[in-house]
Amino acid sequence: MISLAVIAAALIYGLLVGKYEIFPYKNIKNIYKEIRVRNIIPDLRKTLDPPAFNGMIETNLLRFKKLLSNSANPGNLAGSGGGICEVFGRVIGVDSQGQFFEYKKGGDISALDISLPNNYASFESYLSQVPDAENDWRGEHIRKYFRVLGIRAKDFDGSAHIFVTYSFWHEEQKSKSIRVARLVLKDFQDYSAAVESVSSDRWEVLYDSSPLIPFSLKIGASWEVPFNTNHSGGGMALDGENHLIVGIGDHNYDGIYNVPAPQDDVSSYGKIVRINLTTLESSQLVKGVRNPQGIFFDRYKNLWFTDQGPKGGDELNLVETNANYGWPLVTYGTQYFEHQWPLNKKQGRHEGFVGPIFAWVPSIAISGGIEIKDSPIQWDGDLLVTSLVAAQLLRLRLVDGKVKLVEPIDLGYRVRDLLQMSDGTFLIWTDTTAFIELTPSDNEIKKDLFAGLVSDQDKQLKFRELMSACRQCHSFIGNFDKNKLSLWHVVGREIASTGYRGYSDALKAHRGSWTKDNLRAFLRDSSQFAPGTSMPSSRINDEEMLDLVVAFLERLQ
Repeated sequence: MISLAVIAAALIYGLLVGKYEIFPYKNIKNIYKEIRVRNIIPDLRKTLDPPAFNGMIETNLLRFKKLLSNSANPGNLAGSGGGICEVFGRVIGVDSQGQFFEYKKGGDISALDISLPNNYASFESYLSQVPDAENDWRGEHIRKYFRVLGIRAKDFDGSAHIFVTYSFWHEEQKSKSIRVARLVLKDFQDYSAAVESVSSDRWEVLYDSSPLIPFSLKIGASWEVPFNTNHSGGGMALDGENHLIVGIGDHNYDGIYNVPAPQDDVSSYGKIVRINLTTLESSQLVKGVRNPQGIFFDRYKNLWFTDQGPKGGDELNLVETNANYGWPLVTYGTQYFEHQWPLNKKQGRHEGFVGPIFAWVPSIAISGGIEIKDSPIQWDGDLLVTSLVAAQLLRLRLVDGKVKLVEPIDLGYRVRDLLQMSDGTFLIWTDTTAFIELTPSDNEIKKDLFAGLVSDQDKQLKFRELMSACRQCHSFIGNFDKNKLSLWHVVGREIASTGYRGYSDALKAHRGSWTKDNLRAFLRDSSQFAPGTSMPSSRINDEEMLDLVVAFLERLQ
């Protein structure tokens, strides 16, 4: 039996260890930090057991050809951040440390000679002087999260405007901010890294978050950690009206150990801001968010954003201007190692603020997002979001503004960003710098709807030109857009029966359905079929061409 004296001595020595930091204080401290890091701060370099490099991926509605290209050797790209975008038909991206690259279909990756003014050298110099930063978890943690967050680009008058969000080190203040910068490259179609080197001084600073985040951040009364550069946000979208929308994360200013910045209108953190690209004036669009990594518009100009919750409560949100989404006062998630969120008055509820369209419990570490457009037909109009922890794509079908289904698609890699290329291929950028191409299978949607209708090349060319003219006002896929009339399933459909807004009163008053005979009559002379129609008269007098058009419309099923 252990005597009471031995127990008392052990307790007294334990108190002395904590008070005077004598042996084995440092060992215990490092073990605690390691446990905290492993459980709270996810290892962004982690990769699950990946599926086979190449092959097919089955989803509920479609089969995709999958091509995986690992870019670890070309360009020595760094993962755990960065992103990809497309401009002028060219896919460009940036890794977490600021290395730019171009990706070509089939896995051809080349470095671009573009320098980003992220002053990482200055930051590294400071970090080397911080005691123990190289020897304990802090150095690895800081480098992992002090990074480039995202990239977007758009063509303006023939020039590529490239926007990047990244961590910026303010040397004199020993603090950091989230910086947004713009680079304009003229004649980007002909840009080549072999011809032109882009120096860092060509970037224009558009925005800096405020107040600056100091290197040392007090957590409670007893211990101090380096600034937490996680929860950085960095998602971006362009609204087509000369504004850039940017998400700024809360950086752990969550009201638990420090001030709840997302509810403070003076602070940048926990906000989505709108930047006027002409005046560079910025304004708060919404507040009360945690870590908005994905921001995108849909075809109806609705603005969406993804937001990572704590332990649970990842969100898909629809932007309402000047709305408050409640973080950190409400969430569907909980604190790590607990079954509650301390600030939530009603646990498990999201009351009193604008709520998400959908939330995930447990967390999937939601990141990027897009709306699927044009192709594939079966997915058209759905949303596609990405997951870090679950290593998935998730397809969301919305009906009347509500999520009706969520289909997870396993990839085996932490997905950081994605885009739908101009030819319909989905390109995924992962945290291990691997690229995954998903191309819809040929027998699913890539078949030529024109094939086999006519063998004569001249007539085929004339027919394709006619159909190209029709595309100016009509869609050949099943996206029943209110502003563009779809011809999908038109044969047999009741006349003027979709949600299209542009139907003329003449067509609305016309009874019956689009039989093949009615379609021929309408295409032969629309004004005679429905006097007063807004449809320009096609006056197709060639009966063979009429037959071709109707045969083509029958294929749109």
